[in-house]
Amino acid sequence: MVAARSRMALFVFGWGFYALVVQSVLLRETMVLFFGGELSWALVLSSWLLGITIGALGGARLARLVRRPAPRGRSQPVSPCLGYSP
Repeated sequence: MVAARSRMALFVFGWGFYALVVQSVLLRETMVLFFGGELSWALVLSSWLLGITIGALGGARLARLVRRPAPRGRSQPVSPCLGYSP
């Protein structure tokens, strides 16, 4: 149980670190593409936040559509796509 938990913690940390690196690279490349002005920063960050908002609303709608309670004593899988289930 402890090994599975530590593997999961390592997986979540790695996933977060990867997301941080990818976001940093995307922002830097976008600034190079738009020559790094303040207006381009505003455009990039506003479109980024709009995408996050749309994704969150879509995720909330999907969660309402597929709401299934977990069996007693078990938690929901973190990501069904990855096939990991504690």
